[in-house]
Amino acid sequence: MFKPTLRFSLTTLLFLLFLTAAACAGDDGDVATKAKAGDPQLAERASDAYQSGDYHTSAELYARCVEADPGNATAWYNYACTLVLAGYPELGLSALENAEAAGFNNARHTSSDPDLEPLREMEKFKQIIARMQESLDKVQADASNIFYYKQQRLGRYQLHLPEGYDLEGGEKLPLLMFLHGRTRIPDDAMDVAELFTAAGFAVILPEAPYPIIHTRGGLEYWPTDRSAAGEVDGERVFYAARELMLNDVSLILQDAKTRVRLDEEKMILSGFSMGATVAWFELLKFPEPWLAAIPVGAGLPRVPEGEPVVDRLKRFGEQGGHLLILKGMQDNPRLAEIADSTARSDGVQDVTLKLYENTAHVLTDEMLDDMLKWAKRTVLAD
Repeated sequence: MFKPTLRFSLTTLLFLLFLTAAACAGDDGDVATKAKAGDPQLAERASDAYQSGDYHTSAELYARCVEADPGNATAWYNYACTLVLAGYPELGLSALENAEAAGFNNARHTSSDPDLEPLREMEKFKQIIARMQESLDKVQADASNIFYYKQQRLGRYQLHLPEGYDLEGGEKLPLLMFLHGRTRIPDDAMDVAELFTAAGFAVILPEAPYPIIHTRGGLEYWPTDRSAAGEVDGERVFYAARELMLNDVSLILQDAKTRVRLDEEKMILSGFSMGATVAWFELLKFPEPWLAAIPVGAGLPRVPEGEPVVDRLKRFGEQGGHLLILKGMQDNPRLAEIADSTARSDGVQDVTLKLYENTAHVLTDEMLDDMLKWAKRTVLAD
């Protein structure tokens, strides 16, 4: 069993292992089946069951933890321990492999954990330990690499669906992917999710991968704190993180498609502030999945020297993309005006720019209402 001292934000290239109630239901299985995936108390209840020796219930609860949050490396590790203790070593080994893929690299703890004793002589277990050690060695070789060492893993995200939606036979859903701003977390975008799911959209809320260390807390899409402090090369980090984040967006979208039926002709990409910058980058490099985009509070980002600066949104325009740009008048509106002009010159036919009086760098209720009205008119119109 592992009790972390920090929250893992690196996440997994999915090989999902879902433990069914039939596989691990004990006499108290009904207790676990009442737990709802995503319940913030799941991990605590799973740990309590483990401490009391009820490994079957603990395993079922951890199964629901990783179902709701498949990138939680610690939950995968503890899931592996409870599976082994419940008498399912092969399933435990598969869960441990997911923990390693999700970023768990504490090879020393894993190799000596008494919970995993039955796995110790298995060849796959030894391979997992070796990969953990290799990952740890790469990070420790250069401490700055912890921020942009490439990880082929799925980023953490929330998937919200309309109330009562039938996962088995429901109709295809239009999609909004919304990237939260810096210093925020996906929970801070719940008003976006609630508004759009009520209108019949599926909503994806990705989680930015980097914890903010030096200032207000929260998360960010590239490590600006360490760049500002002179600890790493800010320019190098920015563009390295940009490429990794775009990879995250693609993997998250692919994963969501395996979980719910999405209408791939009705998908919107949006974000606020730093999240809007990531959305702009996505439109510049990988516009194909998106029918429409709503960047809020950010203008077109600069590009590295040597990259083309003209026709950057040409592909998005050629595929008939729709663009809504929102910004406050007290939030450097000139950046939004430049983005509007650039999009039009690059051939995007449907561009709407709206500036809000007496509004600073914030996502307001009025903006949310305008986003939904525009989305219904643009994306849901037959």
